[in-house]
Amino acid sequence: MYMRRGQIYPSNTVSYFRTCWTYKSWGTVVGVLTLILILSGLHIGWDFPILVKNHHFYFPILFGIALFYTILNYLFAALHDPGVLPRPNADEILQIEKEQNIQTDLNGNYFPSVPPPTTVLVKNFPYSSTYCYTCRTYRLPRASHCSTCNVCVQNFDHHCPWINNCVGLLNYRYFCNFILSISALCFIAFVGCGVAAYLRWDIYKNEIGLFFAYNIPSFFNGF
Repeated sequence: MYMRRGQIYPSNTVSYFRTCWTYKSWGTVVGVLTLILILSGLHIGWDFPILVKNHHFYFPILFGIALFYTILNYLFAALHDPGVLPRPNADEILQIEKEQNIQTDLNGNYFPSVPPPTTVLVKNFPYSSTYCYTCRTYRLPRASHCSTCNVCVQNFDHHCPWINNCVGLLNYRYFCNFILSISALCFIAFVGCGVAAYLRWDIYKNEIGLFFAYNIPSFFNGF
């Protein structure tokens, strides 16, 4: 079931506060967030101490900012309404099909074919609107039906399994911001790991040099 404008319609989505939409299973959302937090925790626990000790404070600061925006945009992209078109009620469906001379058989199948497109005005410009025989309504321009969520979405881009939500008109910017922020997060972590590895080598190379300096001569003196 899903809710829109106070009406409940059958679908595979769950509605929160009328604007938040997500798929029934929260496993993917929780799993992705857990993976991000675990990998970030490993980087923080392993590399941050040596970076801070050597006064590279900007890496933890930048990483923290990128991590915050990554999680924030991920939640917005996963939970926000992507632009689901509300389904008409039974009376509205009958009115639409009567006006467009649409007929169905006893099983609900259209005959002789799928209803033809109609013309709608958007800001005084005519657009061709196709009929969705699943939602039983004419779609807005650039709207498409998502077979996973069983709803029509405005400016439908795709259904992303990593956010378990459609990417559409209302959450597209959050999805793009998530991609950018997690890319920045990975880049900062990669550079931070490289700097931390260099600092460790700079510390341990003296110990390694002293080890060989004392042990190799002793080894040859034993012969």
